[in-house]
Amino acid sequence: MRSRTLRGRLALVATLVTAVWVIAMTVAVDLFLVHQLDNQAGDVLRIRAEAASAEVRVAHDGRLSLVEATSDDVLDAQIWVYEGDRAIQVPARGGRLTAAVETMLGRGSLLKDVSGSRLLARPVRAADGRQVGTIVVAISLRPYSSGARVAVGGSIALGVLLLGSVYPVTRFAVGRALHPVADLSDQAARWSADDVSQRFGSRGRPRELEDLAGDLDGLLDRLSAVLRHERQLSAEISHELRTPLSRMTAEVELLQREPHSAHTEPGLAAVLTIAAQQGQRVHTPPAPP
Repeated sequence: MRSRTLRGRLALVATLVTAVWVIAMTVAVDLFLVHQLDNQAGDVLRIRAEAASAEVRVAHDGRLSLVEATSDDVLDAQIWVYEGDRAIQVPARGGRLTAAVETMLGRGSLLKDVSGSRLLARPVRAADGRQVGTIVVAISLRPYSSGARVAVGGSIALGVLLLGSVYPVTRFAVGRALHPVADLSDQAARWSADDVSQRFGSRGRPRELEDLAGDLDGLLDRLSAVLRHERQLSAEISHELRTPLSRMTAEVELLQREPHSAHTEPGLAAVLTIAAQQGQRVHTPPAPP
């Protein structure tokens, strides 16, 4: 799309530049928000894993047990506790994730995303450093995904709204900014046709308009000089033609007084009429501009 007016072109360029900037900023902000939400989910998992580790006791023989006072909290927090491959604690609503949890046993620290949830496995070690059990903590990613979608959708809607308003606002602003230029152009056109002695001068305009006004004043100066030269040339030509025309008229009048044929009378009269008309034009001064 290409506008035919300077105002439209400037507005279009401003809209394109703004579009590039808005798209870049929207993508950057969305990526930052998604990254922050992902980090937040990871922080929640680590906090839950540390809390669960504090509830697990390792006996001298490597057997695991849960603190009785908080075992209900463990059940409610989607936390799995295994001693080797034997489940010590499984959450009541963790059935669909249990199969994924069992693939993470005995493998040290491990992070996995499964079916809209994120699993974090932490090893439980005995005093000699052996891994005798595994704690797996799960968190649903749906709230974070929903928040990310809302943030992305909101930023896209805001960007579209911004771009939709940039073009008309910029077009209006550019039109207002160019209005003094149009006034200068119209005034110069009127003066060049009616009165080339007028000038814009210096009236506290912005620098760009002062330069334009100076250029138009220079153009009017040159036009005024051309018109003066034209009047001077016309006066000189009139002066040069005045004497020959007067002499032609006198000669024709003398011929009319002398005997002549009736056939020559119309021609002499026509010459006298033409000479009188041209003499009238020569004696009439040119109108000032």
